[in-house]
Amino acid sequence: MTRSPIFTIAIVLTLLLFTSCEGDKKGAVSQVLWGSPAFNAKLTAGAQILAVNGLAYSSDLLKDAIRSAKGGHSPIELMVRTGDVFKVVNLDYHEGLRYPHLVRDESVPARLDDILTARP
Repeated sequence: MTRSPIFTIAIVLTLLLFTSCEGDKKGAVSQVLWGSPAFNAKLTAGAQILAVNGLAYSSDLLKDAIRSAKGGHSPIELMVRTGDVFKVVNLDYHEGLRYPHLVRDESVPARLDDILTARP
């Protein structure tokens, strides 16, 4: 099945942005998209990431692990707490950090340009 670029971006964003850095929510998994690397690793919303590759969790450490896994074959190892259950999950993701951006679809009229055009 071929997925649209938007769907692929959503999967990557879920992998990169599923954590929150606020107070006791540090490392909290807020959502997991169907078919994403987090979904395939059986992560669930409400879980908390405690460690990345054996080191205490930080968002910078997770980003470094994603950069290091790019092009390799080793999964990213996460220690996760869900309620009272602790487990180690392996994220099989090797595409590195990705930042989405909007691209104009030339086959569709530029409706926003029409709306923003100055009127006499």
